[in-house]
Amino acid sequence: MKVFLTGHRGYIGSHIDWGLSARYGAESVQRFYGDRSSLTNWRIDLEKFIATHPPPDAVIHCGAESKVSCKSHDAFIWNYKATQVLSTHFRDVPFIYLSSCTALEPVTTFYGWSKRASSDWLEATRPDVTLLIPYNVFGDEVGRRSEHSIPAKIVRGELQFTYRPWMRDYIHVKDAVDKILYVLANKLSGTYDLGTGEGVEVTELAKLAEREVEIIDPTHPKYPEFGETPRIARKDKIIPYPSSGGYIDVKSWTEEQTRC
Repeated sequence: MKVFLTGHRGYIGSHIDWGLSARYGAESVQRFYGDRSSLTNWRIDLEKFIATHPPPDAVIHCGAESKVSCKSHDAFIWNYKATQVLSTHFRDVPFIYLSSCTALEPVTTFYGWSKRASSDWLEATRPDVTLLIPYNVFGDEVGRRSEHSIPAKIVRGELQFTYRPWMRDYIHVKDAVDKILYVLANKLSGTYDLGTGEGVEVTELAKLAEREVEIIDPTHPKYPEFGETPRIARKDKIIPYPSSGGYIDVKSWTEEQTRC
């Protein structure tokens, strides 16, 4: 099994790399990271990479500019165009694309737009594509800290305020990787959610971690840009994965990390 992987330097991508390496061997992963100064330079790097590696058996594409504070909107257009280039080149092998729950309506960020536009284009051009929508991934694996996950911020006392209800579906990174490997091994196509189908409020986690988190009214004029809608995985879209023991529970994880 040879898998072409983008995004292996990122949080989820690095764990996918670890999971693939553990199952198929480190040499099975083709880790591509091109020059991101321009789409042209990136394509040159891609062509060089392809010329020096054997054709892969599958592609897992999760690399993308994700900084919502990015000053140039061109970076997010680049996300969309790079996805088109990869899908067109690797049209004859299974193509797994990691979208984002921020791509679901309402789309409020350019990052979410780039993921949504990419997903829509893939669905329109590739009936065999696999679209995976991760919800809120958390957890520490292979020595990498989930710096941006809400549970980790709560445990570290870095979350200063939240809205009620700020409900999220939290899935441990290990469970997310297990799902992705299951999709790869079973050659599933279609759209699936990487989540548990259960929602947990931020205030619940804060209480378990014995942290004080200010509750802000959703209509507060000082913080209009932070208002968000609850995002919970759709149970009819969750991968029919024969789990043994169930998911790593975010509440139990939060309590354990707090004790540590």
